[in-house]
Order: sequence, then C-alpha cells, then structure tokens
Amino acid sequence: MSLPFPHHYQISLTWSHEGSEGVLSGNSKGPILAGPPPQFDGKLENWSPEDLFTSSVALCLMTTFFALAKRNDLIVDRYACAAEGTLDKTSQGILFSGVTLKVDLSVSLPEIEKAKSVLEKAKKYCIVSNSIKCPVTVEANVNSK
Repeated sequence: MSLPFPHHYQISLTWSHEGSEGVLSGNSKGPILAGPPPQFDGKLENWSPEDLFTSSVALCLMTTFFALAKRNDLIVDRYACAAEGTLDKTSQGILFSGVTLKVDLSVSLPEIEKAKSVLEKAKKYCIVSNSIKCPVTVEANVNSK
C-alpha cells in the first residue's frame, strides 16, 4: 500500500578524506563507496554519479514494470536489463544526452503480448525517466522460456 504524498528520500554523503571520494548511506542501507568515474580521474571500483544516474533509470523501470505486472497478473520468468547512459558535450554543457535500456524479459508464450504492453506502460510511468531531460530508449526482447 502506498503512503500519502509527498514522499521524502534522504541520504548522507561523507567525504572519505581520499581525493574526491565519499561514502553514501541512508535509512539503514549499506554504504556505497562513491566518487568520480575513471573518465574524470576516479577509481573504477567506485560508484560514480554517472553510474548511479544510469542505475536509477534502470531500477525505476524494473520496479515500475513489476508493480504493473502484479496488477495485471503477469508471471515473469526472467527480467534482466543492460543500461547505458551517454554523457556528452552539448551546447548546454556536459550532460546526459540519452539512456538506453536493453530489457531481456521471459514469460510464458501466451503472455508475450501482455508483457510487451506492461513494459510499454512501465516506460510511460517510470518516475525517474519522466523526471530527467534526456530521452530514455527501451529496447525489449520479450520471449517465452
């Protein structure tokens, strides 16, 4: 059951005293070591703002999809998503010019069309995708097991 709006999400970010790295945490969630990506002189093993941005789009699509799948009695055998965010120089500065989500979805053969429809609705109602400037493309491979 949903709680009434507005919803608030709080995190804390503490500098780790190593370059521009920090530790993200919040609401009893485990810590995430974060910093700039390797393209901006960061470490490969750290989660960057760019990684987290791209991840949030992918995760939001998935959670929206499963909320809608539940409402539509859709049984999913497999859901996987490869996400790619593109950061580029534009006339407005350096920003994300797009996010591509490649969703691999498996359902029973009679449910393929329903699954495609639910995925389209998930894209339409994804809160994060609807809150960002750049276009989000969903490429779906929906098949039966």
